[in-house]
Amino acid sequence: MADRIATLATSNGRLHMINGRDNRRMIDDCFNASPVSVKASLDVLNDLAAQSTSVAILGDIYELGDFSEEGHRQIGRYVAENGINHLITIGQMAEWIADEAARTGCDRVTHFTDVGTALDTISEIVEPQSTVLVKASRGMELERVVELLL
Repeated sequence: MADRIATLATSNGRLHMINGRDNRRMIDDCFNASPVSVKASLDVLNDLAAQSTSVAILGDIYELGDFSEEGHRQIGRYVAENGINHLITIGQMAEWIADEAARTGCDRVTHFTDVGTALDTISEIVEPQSTVLVKASRGMELERVVELLL
C-alpha cells in the first residue's frame, strides 16, 4: 500500500502538486473549499514548505450563509497561528481572511479585490523557490492563478 500511495497522482484542482516557474512548488487545490478543507490544505503547505517560504493564495469560500464572515475570519486566524510566511487573498469575502490574519499576527498580507487584478502582479510578488498553496471555491476561478505561476 505504501508503494501505491507514493505514486498516487491527484487530479488538477484537488491537492495537485506541480513544479512551477522559478522553482516554485505549487499545491493546486482550487477546485472547492470550506473552512475545514482550507485549514487542512494549510497544514499540507506547512509540511511541504519546511525549507522554503510558504505562500497561501486564498479566495472566497461560497455557500457559507450566515457563517460566511466567521468562517473566513477563522481561516485568517489559522494562517497567523501557523506561521504562513505570505498570505495573498483574492475576493470580497477573502478580505475577512486578510484582515483577521493581519490583526492576529501575520506580517505579510496582500489582498486583491478580484482575480483579474491579482493576475496583473501576483507573479511578481510570489518569490522564486516558494511553496505555494492556491485554494478557494471553484467559482473564484483561481486555476487562472495556478496557470500564471506555472
